[in-house]
Amino acid sequence: MHNEKYFIPKIMISIQNDKQSRIKAFKMGADDFIGKPIDIEEFIVKMERHLLRKKIFDQSVLIDELTQVYNRRFLEDTLPLF
Repeated sequence: MHNEKYFIPKIMISIQNDKQSRIKAFKMGADDFIGKPIDIEEFIVKMERHLLRKKIFDQSVLIDELTQVYNRRFLEDTLPLF
């Protein structure tokens, strides 16, 4: 899911690891494809990478590019509503 406020990586995991299945997954919006059986070391590295990308994206929507200070969205998300 990609929108102005949230980024949630979409990862397809399937036993069908042929080229056509991978291409279809990416065309449907997958950010990554993991074939079964899952190699746990590769899986962990990929998940760490996706979490880092998510953190960078989430921070980027809260900081103004020009001034490098927090923007209004940050204030709305952190201050309690009255």
